[in-house]
Amino acid sequence: MKSIEKNNASRYVYLDFIKIIAAIMVVFYHFRSTDLGSFVNGQYVITFDRVFTNISAACVPLFFMVNGALLLNKDYSTEKIYYKAAKIALLIFVWSVVPFPDWFFKTLIVLYLLYPILKKVYLNRALSVILMTAVLVFPFLYNLEMTVLALVKSDFSLHILSHEISLTMLPLKTGAKTMYSVLYFFLGGYLFKLGVNKNTRGGVIIRGVLSLLVSAFGLAVLTLDGIICANYTQELQDTVNGYFPTVGALLLTIGIFSFCKSCECIRNGKIKQIIHFFGSRVLLVYLLHLSILKIFFNYIFVGRTYHAVFILFISILVFIICCLISCVMEKIPLIKELIKI
Repeated sequence: MKSIEKNNASRYVYLDFIKIIAAIMVVFYHFRSTDLGSFVNGQYVITFDRVFTNISAACVPLFFMVNGALLLNKDYSTEKIYYKAAKIALLIFVWSVVPFPDWFFKTLIVLYLLYPILKKVYLNRALSVILMTAVLVFPFLYNLEMTVLALVKSDFSLHILSHEISLTMLPLKTGAKTMYSVLYFFLGGYLFKLGVNKNTRGGVIIRGVLSLLVSAFGLAVLTLDGIICANYTQELQDTVNGYFPTVGALLLTIGIFSFCKSCECIRNGKIKQIIHFFGSRVLLVYLLHLSILKIFFNYIFVGRTYHAVFILFISILVFIICCLISCVMEKIPLIKELIKI
């Protein structure tokens, strides 16, 4: 997760900003004390909290995009990349003493091990388009198609070699073993190369507005997707973790990434320092936030639901606490190596 240092680190200030947003989203999602809606006469009734929580569907995809932006646009030896993969594996082992969602790191290890191949594909325009299209078709467009079928033809079935395959026999949502991460990885690489004209304020504003519109449309698609699937399955849908590989989450993530890229235009040195301070410490946020939330659940937020805006405030507080703990742990040489990638 940690951005790769460069002499002119301010050039990557927006990547640190993206990591901050993504980390806060992760904490917010894992809080799980919001009113996400209910069923009334068999129909799912959505709440504002559900829509607000759906924004978190961009959290992990943003991390994959940041890694792609940095790794695909620099040359790394196979030895160095594999060393990083080994370090992540060690990190998973050491930090297994506390609860944290290690599946992201396991996927990152796979991407690192495939890096020599992915980098060659990335540098070949035709091959990269083919690979990205393949992942877009499955699982992203597959998930969209299944949602549409659930809406317009819930009794859909196929007859193949004398066997009937009904809609209920197929997964409504699949991440294809986190294969979707490849598309986000490549998109991060390509969006990283799209520059922002720092001398044209109007161009930055237009880009920011367009990015927000893409994000809003993605959020709307994601929300509608969840409503349709909830009514079809009669179960409350997890429109965050289960919806990373959906078209709605894809558009939402692209929009947020593109909007944050406008931070390339930030010239205030103090603001850059603050962003870098927190952005360089999001790894420990990912590792420790569940433990801190557990303390909150046991002693403060017991058996109640809270408004999403309040939970966002608490999530930011947890994020800051984790970053301050990271500052302390960085003072110890051995531990410092276990909170950085």
